[in-house]
Amino acid sequence: MTEPWNTGSLDLLSGPWTALWKQGPDQGTELLDLAFQEGQVLGLGSDRDGTFQYTGTFTPAGQVELGKVYTTRVRMVPARMTYIGQWNGQHILGRWADDCNDLNAGPFRMWPGQGPDPGEVLETAAEPGLEAELVAVQALPRQRAPHD
Repeated sequence: MTEPWNTGSLDLLSGPWTALWKQGPDQGTELLDLAFQEGQVLGLGSDRDGTFQYTGTFTPAGQVELGKVYTTRVRMVPARMTYIGQWNGQHILGRWADDCNDLNAGPFRMWPGQGPDPGEVLETAAEPGLEAELVAVQALPRQRAPHD
């Protein structure tokens, strides 16, 4: 079994990464090459919309903020997007947004390597059915606390 990624500094995880983003019902995958050094992130990547650059920052606590700008566009894309997320030891989870249109936004996740998301594989292997259970719990109506 593969060990989960170290929850320490992202400085140790420079190299190939993969990302998954969602925009409403649509989703896409990005292939990335990211460098993490002294709180700075630089990277290149590609997806079905073209090639792009990432620049940004990260903190020792795992907070990540990236700006994404396409250098070659296959179709119309925003001029710049911001990705804000949190490293949890397996992947960076967060939200992206078009810098000019807050309604053009959605969730994303990034993980080291060019394979399936190791966090998703580990979570599924650890407790199958847990996700459906969580959805069912979240769907329960909230109970109000009695007032004095």
